Amino acid sequence: MRNSVHILILCLASLFVAGCDESVSDVPAPEKEIWVNLNIGVALSDAAKPVRSSRADGNEEAAANEAEKMQTLRIVVVDKNGDVEANRFLYAGSVVEYGEEHFKVRANETKQVYVFVNENNESVKVYDATGGLVADLHDYLGGIEVGEPFPRESIEGLEIRLNDGVDSELDAVGDASAQSAGGLPMSKCESIEVYDKDMSHDIYLHRAAVKFTFNIKNESSLDRVLTGLSIDKMAYREYYLPRVDEYKYVGGKPTEIVDFDTPSPEGTNNGYYTFEKSFERGISLPKGKEVTAPLVYLLEGKYESAAVADAAKNYSMTISLNGAKTQAKVFDNLDRLPRNTHVVVNITIKDRTIKWGVDLRPYGEVKLDPDFGLDRD
Repeated sequence: MRNSVHILILCLASLFVAGCDESVSDVPAPEKEIWVNLNIGVALSDAAKPVRSSRADGNEEAAANEAEKMQTLRIVVVDKNGDVEANRFLYAGSVVEYGEEHFKVRANETKQVYVFVNENNESVKVYDATGGLVADLHDYLGGIEVGEPFPRESIEGLEIRLNDGVDSELDAVGDASAQSAGGLPMSKCESIEVYDKDMSHDIYLHRAAVKFTFNIKNESSLDRVLTGLSIDKMAYREYYLPRVDEYKYVGGKPTEIVDFDTPSPEGTNNGYYTFEKSFERGISLPKGKEVTAPLVYLLEGKYESAAVADAAKNYSMTISLNGAKTQAKVFDNLDRLPRNTHVVVNITIKDRTIKWGVDLRPYGEVKLDPDFGLDRD
């Protein structure tokens, strides 16, 4: 009898164990977390492919001066849940190509990678979506904590502004001579699909400014003095993180911005204004010589006009010679200036006329041949 009881107990126990084993086998084993290397290379859109052999092998010929190069670099990696996986600040060393930076990330998901360049330039004024000045952009971006949600809405709402004294209701500008100075800001966000193996990805940036070069040739019979210049329909504000609707690609690289969005407060047309630059001491323009005026860096913009054929939507420029302002030249078919555009203005002074031409880079050349006399009021 006692043996029969023991046998019954063992049978019941074996059934219980078998039942547990069966229920456990129905539960899928947790997936193994896979980590891989994500290698990010960064370069300006007009530079070559980032060099793999070192972290910073800059092509010094691609930028005219230090302001147009990467001096500091921040890369932020955001995972599929919107949490920050990495926030790394780097001193780039004044280059246009930055080899590779390596990140250990979770595999098999789409990452959002944000790149910010020259964030510690104190001369560039950045404002949040409420219109408040970001006093220290370096601290602001450095405060994005790893493991915390990425503040996407706040970052995408940041704006660069040139004029602190703008009254949007009156559509007036406080300082019409303000321009970008120092290391030009650059930024971008790209989605990267990361699989279960190490990978490399290159990000190409566009400088958040439009550069103007004025080449002035004096072919008149008299020496002249350049005392000022102006550019109409400039924007005093732009998004810090570009909002690009369309790129032009060359060899798989986004070389040009074709269409983009700008901040547009209702009723102000983005506060477009006439940039005015005065040269108090004047710039000598000897007869028979060509002189290049100091570079001007302004913000991207596109003037919106109700009439498609309205010439008022196009940009116009003037120069002042010996204190007298020339008649404004309206540039046909020039109604938008994306960031990273180089506007080369070629001016030839004759005795009674001035010839203007503009070369948009990387857009290509637009030739214009208006003749007109100098205002002598």
